[in-house]
Amino acid sequence: MAAVFDADAAKARGQRAGDGTPVHLVIPTKSPWVPLRILGLGKSGQDRVDADVYLLTDARPQMLPAP
Repeated sequence: MAAVFDADAAKARGQRAGDGTPVHLVIPTKSPWVPLRILGLGKSGQDRVDADVYLLTDARPQMLPAP
C-alpha cells in the first residue's frame, strides 16, 4: 500500500500544516483484518490510545477477540 501527498492540492483545499488528511482504503477481501495494535506503537502498556476508527463493511463485522 502506498499513499501520495499532493501539497498543491492540499493548499487549494485550504489545508495547513497540522491539519488532518483522511485516508480511505478499500480492502477487497471477504474477511478484512484491521491491525489495531499498530495504533499503540511506541506507547507503554499503561498509555491510552485515543483514535477514531471506522470500519465500514457491507455486513456486520465479526470483532475478534470476543470479550
